[in-house]
Amino acid sequence: MEKMHRRDFLKRVAGGTCALASGVALPATIGGCGREAPAKVAVATPAGFSWTDHPLVGKVFVSQNSVFSTTFDATTRKFVGGATYYVDVERGSDNNAGTSEDSALQSIAAACDKPDAGTVRVKGYGIDKPYYRGRGFNNRTQSRPINIIGYGPLLPYVTTHDVLTFAPCPGKANVYQTTRPSVTECMDMAGGAPGTRMTKTTSLEACEASPGSWYQSGTALFVHAINSRNLSSNGASRIWALLNVPNFKSVGDHTSYLENLVLYGGIDCVNASGSTPSGGTLVLVNVETGMSEAGGGNNISARGVDAVLASCRTTRSGGDGHNYHAYNGKVPNVIEIDCVVTDCNRSRTDQNSTAHDGARVIRVGGTYRDAGAANVADINGTDGEGTESWNLGCSAFGAGPGYANWQCGSIDNAGAAPKMWLDSCDAGKAEYSTGSFGGGLIYSHNSSLERNQSKVTPY
Repeated sequence: MEKMHRRDFLKRVAGGTCALASGVALPATIGGCGREAPAKVAVATPAGFSWTDHPLVGKVFVSQNSVFSTTFDATTRKFVGGATYYVDVERGSDNNAGTSEDSALQSIAAACDKPDAGTVRVKGYGIDKPYYRGRGFNNRTQSRPINIIGYGPLLPYVTTHDVLTFAPCPGKANVYQTTRPSVTECMDMAGGAPGTRMTKTTSLEACEASPGSWYQSGTALFVHAINSRNLSSNGASRIWALLNVPNFKSVGDHTSYLENLVLYGGIDCVNASGSTPSGGTLVLVNVETGMSEAGGGNNISARGVDAVLASCRTTRSGGDGHNYHAYNGKVPNVIEIDCVVTDCNRSRTDQNSTAHDGARVIRVGGTYRDAGAANVADINGTDGEGTESWNLGCSAFGAGPGYANWQCGSIDNAGAAPKMWLDSCDAGKAEYSTGSFGGGLIYSHNSSLERNQSKVTPY
């Protein structure tokens, strides 16, 4: 494999003139000209990929062992303007001015509601002191540009749960009850982050028999902790009953920038929608999301907005991990850099990352594992344009039964054939590495692909 990477690297440097036969020793110089091979070279956008003026032009590089990197800095995409407000769930008060750390507000919603707010800085305490629903976004919709940035030695956890108290359930050993309707997922954080996703049962008897489970009956919530502890006196705050309400929700043609945050729960953990064909921009930098609504909510939904995701971790969604759609006449352009997306498999029909409706996506250095369906699926089109993705140095492993790790195609015939480019990508632990349908086209360069379900064209 190392020789293959080295051989491909020299071809890139020499502009395709360095065609070496298998088994031939690899030279230290290029083309016999005495020129030293550089540590890395820029990667050209493949012919046919229609997003030719994307922000990564001249900023994506590959090393001699096919490791991709970029000089693109997602933090430069912040909103510029407005005042800065501080939030501290432990020391703050919503009666404070919020204009300094010493006068911090207590809830994120209070800071975002300030008419001149441009940046909200959120003090992080990890899972010990989360920004639960009333201290987080509290079901609000962001309608103006905003930067929300975590700071401190620990990340802020922003959730959709309420603080609950429990009482023993009569006649049921180790089961505790409270009043809390509209629960969609239950987490037990007693073992620390990322927490244990508790199993929803269909009866109180099953809950009693199963540590780490919960049961909903009307407005009553019943919980059997993972270690069968007494929730009346021990660790009730570590039970996060996540509600079927928004977490971060933004509507409008503006910039929503989130950095250094962990968001658990919500119909979608992050949902940004544009209002017109101009659209807005969603930027996530070092953001972890998990546990979107069990009935099919996505951890991240970008509808009619451009999106940039850098160094994000996405796991255990109710639907897709990353989901991109056209909306209100805007077709999104998307960049994912060094993202890790795993276990988005609640319904066994969900993807870790998926683009639709003619969206154009660039993924660099991503890892996509153990989806319910395809790990990466770029499909369909709109207004005659097919969805396109260019994937560089990405791994996709463990697609669901009957699915390919990399999937491209059309089921609505609303656009041209979707296209997917795979550069130095790999795939495994699935029935198929790649699969195309409905006219979809997959192109591969220097990729490690086995058991392709349909034709893959070298480029």
